[in-house]
Amino acid sequence: MHYDVKCPAFALVVRLHPVTKQPEAILAIRGTQSAVDWSINVDDKMRPYTYRSGQYGEKEVQGSVHHAMMEGALKILDVFAMRECIHQLVKNGFDVKIVGHSLGAATACLIAAELRSGFYEHKHDDLRAVSAVGAKYQEEDAPTGG
Repeated sequence: MHYDVKCPAFALVVRLHPVTKQPEAILAIRGTQSAVDWSINVDDKMRPYTYRSGQYGEKEVQGSVHHAMMEGALKILDVFAMRECIHQLVKNGFDVKIVGHSLGAATACLIAAELRSGFYEHKHDDLRAVSAVGAKYQEEDAPTGG
């Protein structure tokens, strides 16, 4: 990895769901483990962020996000080409989940927000973020996109 790229570790897994046999992709983002991860956590500057809400992104919500976490999310999407990869997977019928714990959970949520903004024009519903923060997690507890 180039020394200027500061983002949490991640992996993209593409498979057929073991029960439904439907194609799915999981972008998994690791929680805090390394010095680079800690440097992201402690860089607590905020930056403005506009999130599109509603069924098809018709409502803009203004807010702020953690600057370094957002930078990490954007690097995963753009430096490592996950934005285009995930768009292609969704276009080809894959159900896409973005999962993480701790730093990975925050990054997963930011990546999902970024990607959903690009999906509104295509009316894709097959993308959701799943963030795990406790010792026990069940997918049914996760909010769905929309």
